Amino acid sequence: MSDESEISDEDESTGMVKQTETQDVYIMPANDGAMTDEDSGEEESVDISNLPGTQLTAFAVLDSTVSQDDVDENVERQASQKKKIIKLRKWKAQDLPEKTNVPCYPYKPSIADIPRKPSETLELFLDVLAIDHLVKQTVNYAVQNGEHSFALTSDEMKTFIGILLVSGYCCVPRRRLYWQRQPDVYNELIADSMRRDRFDEIMKYFHAADNTKLPKKDKYGKVSPLMEILNGNFLKYGEVFGPINISIDESMIPYFGRYPTKQFIRGKLVRWGYKAWVAADPNGYVFDISVYQGKDGAKDKANASYGLGGKVVLDVLDVIVKRYPTKKLSLYFDNFFTSLKLVEKIKSMGHDATGTLRKNRIEKCPFTNPAKFMKLPRGTEEHFCDAESGIIAARWQDNGIVTIASSEYGVSPLVKAERYVASQKKHMNVLMPNAIHQYNRKMGGVDRVDQNIAQYRPSIRGKKWYFPIITYLFTVCVNNAWIFAREGGYKEDMLSFIRAAATEWLQNHGKKPNNPGRSRSVLSVAGVSAQMRYDNVGHYIVKSDPPKRCRCRLCNSQTVFICQKCKVYLHQKCSVQYHTM
Repeated sequence: MSDESEISDEDESTGMVKQTETQDVYIMPANDGAMTDEDSGEEESVDISNLPGTQLTAFAVLDSTVSQDDVDENVERQASQKKKIIKLRKWKAQDLPEKTNVPCYPYKPSIADIPRKPSETLELFLDVLAIDHLVKQTVNYAVQNGEHSFALTSDEMKTFIGILLVSGYCCVPRRRLYWQRQPDVYNELIADSMRRDRFDEIMKYFHAADNTKLPKKDKYGKVSPLMEILNGNFLKYGEVFGPINISIDESMIPYFGRYPTKQFIRGKLVRWGYKAWVAADPNGYVFDISVYQGKDGAKDKANASYGLGGKVVLDVLDVIVKRYPTKKLSLYFDNFFTSLKLVEKIKSMGHDATGTLRKNRIEKCPFTNPAKFMKLPRGTEEHFCDAESGIIAARWQDNGIVTIASSEYGVSPLVKAERYVASQKKHMNVLMPNAIHQYNRKMGGVDRVDQNIAQYRPSIRGKKWYFPIITYLFTVCVNNAWIFAREGGYKEDMLSFIRAAATEWLQNHGKKPNNPGRSRSVLSVAGVSAQMRYDNVGHYIVKSDPPKRCRCRLCNSQTVFICQKCKVYLHQKCSVQYHTM
């Protein structure tokens, strides 16, 4: 028989959880003088609070031994209890004071004011360090694969990258068509800057890391060194833009092959590929890029208590603060990242944060029931402020319910927003909280980056899993260089910028082949002159001797027939079209 005594696991006065202690008491059978194995038959009716005297005077043993399983169970119980402890916030129906003293950093003549050509601006981001790194690792990879005679220069690497950039706005189905001397696909700029076989050779060994020194826990170790160099350049020249307002969001890098970290996100324009965390300003200038490595692929566990979204925000904030320690930042992110705990943490670090909030993260904020709030007129809002942290949570009725949390902006002043009212079939102005208005203005930086990149993404594709990430980084460099140039007075659009930069790189760093290869008339095919092909005399289709299967010159299917005069393989049904087209 056992009895358990348990200490209360919660102190009502302090609200703190205490450790639960359990002890087992074993009472020996009653000694009534009868030595027998017969059951008394009364055990089922015995109550612990009304034991007979013979049982109460029996010998008892206190078991104080604790097994390892019990210890582990107690530890897990205590950990789960600690996780369930939620800070009780004191919500009050009040607003944050209007922001009047907006930090204004004095203008300093910067490197952006120096007139430059587009190619020179691009070289600020794809600088000598990045190009030399790519050259070194590409040569190293070729040597590791037995090509000890492989050599590569920085001019060839710039020409190679320039061809990739050209393929973003001048696309052909196969990359070899750029060198094919046909009027519909031939690209003289590319063909005169690098041979086709040389491009294929560089493409074969193109690399961005040393395979012998890859970190074991970094799933993107083959691109991390290059990404680190480029992120440093982004931060270096990002000082021109403040930075003050920075939005953090996810960006998808298209990839359709096989790799463990490939993601599928329903509803995105790019559904299959790698997920990257991007920090950008409202203009679309990128400050930092990191690729998501999966739930088990994090390099460190710092800030993990704030969840995946919170960890991403705090990691990005740490990187930017190290570069700009004197700047006060305003961060903007969507409901994947936002929690009141995260906003409070950022505020304690001396910065501000604004983000949309999910309904299961409002921490008992006394909002109206969503079902009732949906029935209220469009433009209705309610807000509450946490008295201790100074964080406001506001809810606004638009097409749906929008909930936002901010440590910087409140509800006032209300801003007019034009909306179409279907019931009245006309546009009307509704009042919008200032926090939501500021969020809409400054949150779209990463979306602007995605829009710019999607228009001119390189069409040349490689077989390696990391090649799409590298070309993505190249395009981000072009995006940043264009925005940087516009800050210095450049007036043209991004297409004009990328065309000028790629053309200058190919013309300045490319090397025209001394022997361009076998010259071929535009109308000549496989050594058959146009005069012989179209003279309509003696074009008999016979079996090849000895019989040999080859591709038909017209339809590309297998055949054993050949034109006796032209000496090209042709089906009988293809002969007429081939000799008359």
